[in-house]
Amino acid sequence: GDREVNAVFLAGALAMVAGVALPTRLVNTVQALFEPSGREMAPAEQLLQGHVISALGKMCLADPPLAKKSAALLLRELWQTPSPVLRNNLLVVLADLCVRYTSLIDPHMPMIASCLRDPNDVVRQHALVLITRLLCTEYVKWKGPLFFRYLVALVDDCPVISQQARHCLLRVLHPKSGNHLCHAHLVEAVFVLNGYEGHPVYNKFPSTPEETARFSLAGDQRKRREVYALLLGECTDEQRFQATSKLCEEILGAVADGAL
Repeated sequence: GDREVNAVFLAGALAMVAGVALPTRLVNTVQALFEPSGREMAPAEQLLQGHVISALGKMCLADPPLAKKSAALLLRELWQTPSPVLRNNLLVVLADLCVRYTSLIDPHMPMIASCLRDPNDVVRQHALVLITRLLCTEYVKWKGPLFFRYLVALVDDCPVISQQARHCLLRVLHPKSGNHLCHAHLVEAVFVLNGYEGHPVYNKFPSTPEETARFSLAGDQRKRREVYALLLGECTDEQRFQATSKLCEEILGAVADGAL
C-alpha cells in the first residue's frame, strides 16, 4: 500500500545521501520486495515495483557489490516484464549504472538497445534518449550491433521518434565521429538490414533469434532504402565512390563468383 511505497521511496532517497550507510536489513528488505515477473501486475503492485526498482538502483550506485549482484537481475527483468512503466524505470536505472560501472553494463548494451524496438512508443523514445546520452558522453562506444540497432530507429513508425533519431545520429553523433560514422558502416548495413548472415565477416554479432527478428528490415524494402539514402546523404563524394567500389566487390562480385 501507500506506506510501503513511501518507505521504499525514502530508502532510495537515503541511499543518495553522501556518507549515509544504509542498514543491511533495509537493503535486504528492498531486494526482497523486488519481484522479477513475466506476468501482468495490478496497478498498486506495479507502482510498488516501480519504486522498488528505482530504490534498488540508487542503492547500487552507492554499493558496488550490490550493483554486481543486481545487474543481471535488472537486465533480465528489462527483457521479461510486460509492463512499459517498469521497462522505463529499468532503463533509467541501467543507464545510471552504466555511468557509474561502465564495464559492468557496457557488455549488455545490445539488450538495452533492444528497447529501441519496444512495442511501446514511450519506451522506445526513452531508450533513444538514454543511449544517445551515453554515446555522447562516451560511456558507451559504437561496438557490436549497436550502430545497426540505432539505424532502425531512423525509420521508426512513430514520426516523433524517427525525427529525433535522425537528428541525434546525423546532426550530433555522426559529426562527433569526424563525419566517418555513416560511411564506415554503410556496406555492412546492407547485410544487417537484410538479415543476411552468410558473409564471412559482416553481420556476425552474437544475437538471439528473437533479437535478430526484432531488428530485421528484411521484409521492408522502403525502410531499407530510406536508411541507405540517409547514410549516403552524409557521405562525401569520395566516401560514396569508396562505398560503391566496396558494394561492387563485396556483393556484386561475390554473387558473380558464387560466394553469396
